[in-house]
Amino acid sequence: MKVSQLWRYPVKSMVGSKESSCSLDILGVTGDRMWAVRDLDNGGIRGAKKFGELMQLEARFVDDHQVEILSP
Repeated sequence: MKVSQLWRYPVKSMVGSKESSCSLDILGVTGDRMWAVRDLDNGGIRGAKKFGELMQLEARFVDDHQVEILSP
């Protein structure tokens, strides 16, 4: 097996970023889907099934805990 690319998706349902290296833990890639969008009006976590526009946004880590979200 050969790994040709590594991707990390900091925010559920948003485009992630290509990584040159990453750390793994028992849950998988560290920081992958660490964040999600919460619907304050209706409650709960929402993803692309409910808000397809999320897939147009790109999320990438600025540091270990802060995420930058870019719009097209």
